Amino acid sequence: MQYIEESYQKRIQRNGLDILCRNSGFEFTNLFFPYTSGEIGNYYVQSAVVMREGNDFDKSVKLMRDLITIAKNENNSEIEIITGGETRDLIFSMPVAALMKKPCAMIYKSGECVGASLVGRTATHVADLNNEGYSLENYWLPIIRKNGGDMREVFFFVDRLEDGAKVVDSLNIRGHAAVPLNVDAWEYLQKKEVISGEIYLSLQERLEDKTQWAHRMLKSDKGLNELKRILLDSRTIHKGIKIINAGYPELREELVDRLSKIGLHIGEI
Repeated sequence: MQYIEESYQKRIQRNGLDILCRNSGFEFTNLFFPYTSGEIGNYYVQSAVVMREGNDFDKSVKLMRDLITIAKNENNSEIEIITGGETRDLIFSMPVAALMKKPCAMIYKSGECVGASLVGRTATHVADLNNEGYSLENYWLPIIRKNGGDMREVFFFVDRLEDGAKVVDSLNIRGHAAVPLNVDAWEYLQKKEVISGEIYLSLQERLEDKTQWAHRMLKSDKGLNELKRILLDSRTIHKGIKIINAGYPELREELVDRLSKIGLHIGEI
């Protein structure tokens, strides 16, 4: 990922964090949350909360405009067209395009493109959240190219700085984020007393190595008991199974054995 000058980045990042916190965009835990991928983590973030209050929505859109303007000036490049993928990208891409008076296209997973023509244009893609990078790699970029355009730069409101950041780099696309969830982000939230010291340390550990963090958590007594709770709940059992089979198959044998010792036999679920 590429980031703009540090002073500008921190201002934009902190303003974005403030907006997310004011609108309950974060949820933290000293245990873990099951993610859709089967992996586990210690926080949730929802960028769509910026729409809850008109003033904050306006500020969020302007933060993205500022991020794009600064990056384009530094790269000495022009905006030919702004794109966004269905559905949540459109929260940011459409109002940003209108604010900057640029043509805009909506990209759908069906392959349909609605709005301005992409033919011969390099898209400035504006998105809500960079998580795993799956949609960017498998939908937005291929569809834009199939419709006669290209993409060299993407702007996220939030970047978790996980697998999605690696995908952006592998595609040779310049990536930027208004709110990169890096060390600075967690330090800022701790200083504002949004998160406790315990959760701050856990977030830092996961940022350094999310796999090692997950292994330590699942092997701990509290982590194992949380996994058991998830598996015993009919509403979340599928998430627990996915953690064992898809998220961390290398721990499967150990986890199944330890769960059986605390009264939960996977074969009986």
